[in-house]
Amino acid sequence: MNTEVVRLEDVWVYYDNNPALEGVNLSIEDGDFLGIIGPNGGGKSTLLKVILGLIRPVRGKVSVFGLPPEKGRTRIGYVPQSALFDRNFPISVFEVVLMGRLGRLFHGFSKEDKAEAEVALNKVEMSDFKDRGIDELSGGELQRVLVARALATRPGLLLLDEPTSNVDLPTQRSFYELLGELKKEAAIVLVSHDISAVSVYVDKIACLNRQLFYHGSKEISPEIIDMTYGCPVDLIAHGASHRVLKEHR
Repeated sequence: MNTEVVRLEDVWVYYDNNPALEGVNLSIEDGDFLGIIGPNGGGKSTLLKVILGLIRPVRGKVSVFGLPPEKGRTRIGYVPQSALFDRNFPISVFEVVLMGRLGRLFHGFSKEDKAEAEVALNKVEMSDFKDRGIDELSGGELQRVLVARALATRPGLLLLDEPTSNVDLPTQRSFYELLGELKKEAAIVLVSHDISAVSVYVDKIACLNRQLFYHGSKEISPEIIDMTYGCPVDLIAHGASHRVLKEHR
């Protein structure tokens, strides 16, 4: 029996009296690879922040590894949108990954911290880039480094917010295959706009537009997508090249 990693019960979040999440119920178990899809402004990033304990819901219950999010998040690795990362900051790849160990020590980094950073870089196949500046990396390489930073804490849950939004298709495929390997070590939640790619690689899909319309499988009906996006769509054809969105007015 898998262990429950995250539980949300009837979670509501408001921004300036406008609902961002409405009565969300969600269970994430150890070993899950969950994709969360939905339109812009649908609450996907808000949901991640609730799990991280960065946003406290006005109503509902949240537990992370059986603890309040503020305590359970020490076991979470978080990969933000790459667009939020300053590529011009003068820092090396290895130093970025070491940042994942911040908060565990009060003074500097230990040999253990550095060893964990090396292990994390090896997992994402970026060890040969450790001494490069981040400004020298491609979009896909930077994403792997950010994943390594998240892995440096040996998390039980990995949260990724639009990790492939600025990389080409071959790089996306490579990145998703990497995540497929990493799910052996941690539950993964992937927020994405790329419905077709997510449908191929993840194990479960949740459709979110303030309300969580679906959760528990990767099979999605046209009605569920229609409710989520507010426009008609085709069924997702797993593993095949296909058109997801129909023309609509």
